[in-house]
Amino acid sequence: MSQSSIPLCNIRYCHRPPASWILAGFSLLEKDGLLKLGKVTCYDKFLADGLYQHNNIIEVSVDNKLIVFDYENGYQSFLSSELFDNQMDHVTALFKSNCNPQKYIGLRNQSKIHPFVAGTFTATCPDNPYDKIFADNYGFSRDGIVKFMYSVKHHKEYIRINDYRNTENLNHFDSYNLLFWTRLNEEVVTVQDIKNSYPFLDDEGAEKLSVECSAMLRDINLKRIEICSALKKEYGDRLIGGIADGDYARRNCPELITNDERIATRSRYLETMHSNIIGVISSGHQYCIGARFGELISSGRAIISDPFRYVLPGDFSEGKNYLSFASSDELCEKAEFLLGNPSAVNEMETVNSQYYHNFFEPRKCVLNALKTALPEYEIFNK
Repeated sequence: MSQSSIPLCNIRYCHRPPASWILAGFSLLEKDGLLKLGKVTCYDKFLADGLYQHNNIIEVSVDNKLIVFDYENGYQSFLSSELFDNQMDHVTALFKSNCNPQKYIGLRNQSKIHPFVAGTFTATCPDNPYDKIFADNYGFSRDGIVKFMYSVKHHKEYIRINDYRNTENLNHFDSYNLLFWTRLNEEVVTVQDIKNSYPFLDDEGAEKLSVECSAMLRDINLKRIEICSALKKEYGDRLIGGIADGDYARRNCPELITNDERIATRSRYLETMHSNIIGVISSGHQYCIGARFGELISSGRAIISDPFRYVLPGDFSEGKNYLSFASSDELCEKAEFLLGNPSAVNEMETVNSQYYHNFFEPRKCVLNALKTALPEYEIFNK
């Protein structure tokens, strides 16, 4: 049965950066007259209440339907397919970032799971409920009023700096440099760390996950060091970035730590992102798609990456939207090809900008999800 009305969306969300992108989408769609925001609540007890296996969740209630956005990196928290299936019984549709459809084969709720993509960095827009400042947190004393006014002033600057449109861009160039900027993480994940995150695990399960997570972080670090070393050796000053400063980097690869002024501040970084660069990214935590993917896509840049392990919505594919590599030698081959073929770079820049506007931009990523979850609402298809 079709619905000609405007849907009322009541939202619960965990206050972490990816939620800012998704909630910006809802705010923009409300301004477009496509939906109405009802009660929007910050909530961090999804795991504690047994609703999901982690807290990286946004719940959207519309009529008697429940739509869920899951922005967890990969499947570290996917510890029981049976528990997940039971938790999905009350969900209408779940939109999963870094989605692997193979995980859901054989589950009774398999058809409810859909690939999803959104920014992993803080990005916002005016009136985004993610950024709401509550005046009653400051009290009505003189000191409280001063602090509140300071927060309001700072808040406006925060909105200006983190406006999602700051990353949008499409420029073509005749020659290019490479951008690879990443960080390394401490490799030891203790059993206590695991138990703090997953209190329902027994000692054996926590020990097993501790070993797996530590090995994963070690593998990711080694690959990032190998990538940076190869690019620095091969391309020298044509490489922008390097390894971010940190204790692990100081101990293991101090020669790769970057002090590059072109990425020293957020504004300088965005200027560089909009310049003649080809972005190189590597898998992140749980082998999720590299963290700078979102900024590269919204900036309309060409991308070289290790193979994607997860599915994206739409027609995003290797060879068209990005080139992949499995070794440092292959990385340099792909880099050499693009650096020597500006027309191929320009073509990839165009299709990536199109992908951003069709699938990734805040209002589009949310609207596409709502069209899938709420097909009865005619307003989403006008």
